Amino acid sequence: MQTLHLLRDEFIVPTLYSTSKLLCVAQHLALEAGDTIIIHEAYRAHESQQRSVLLLQELMESNEEVRSAIEDGPWNLNWFIATSLSNHQRGVAFDASLGQVLSHEVIRVEELFFIRITEYEEYEMPTTIHELSPLAIALSKPVSSRDRDAWRDVPLANTMTPGAKLLQKYFDNAGFTPLASEWWHFNDLEGVDIATELGITGSFFISEDDILSYFP
Repeated sequence: MQTLHLLRDEFIVPTLYSTSKLLCVAQHLALEAGDTIIIHEAYRAHESQQRSVLLLQELMESNEEVRSAIEDGPWNLNWFIATSLSNHQRGVAFDASLGQVLSHEVIRVEELFFIRITEYEEYEMPTTIHELSPLAIALSKPVSSRDRDAWRDVPLANTMTPGAKLLQKYFDNAGFTPLASEWWHFNDLEGVDIATELGITGSFFISEDDILSYFP
């Protein structure tokens, strides 16, 4: 078996193979317009998910301003951090932002070529990534995250910036579905079906030893 190297250190983004192919489509669409997808998170261990839930619940209990913001109008805690199984645990969700490419290079590795982004400028987004509040919503009201098309009938939140709208466009055209409460989160709902069929529950954790066993 031949192994190709990217000639640099690189982060690993765990996700289902079928979902990774959709991400590739989204990145190609972005690159054609001079942009690049910025991945912040894909797979998230169940332990990490539950730790985030606990910390946010504790903050809500001690800070009335935070509690009021999280429970603003039609929104609630579960819209901003899943209290049970998340699509991140299934490996079918991405948290991402978008940048405008300022410079790049084309690198050849044996018979293959790939583009390496060497400099980019991130677009202005509604909030910083992972701000768990109504300021980060993508849609003007909640809509089922399990419906592939219901979100199309809901107006965008008035906080959505041009960059956030572009990001949503690239992911939508690649086959992802946005999450109403987070401008950065996109689901591969076909991947959800695959994960369910395979019995993927997210009850596993990727350790450094696991990674080194594949990439010694």
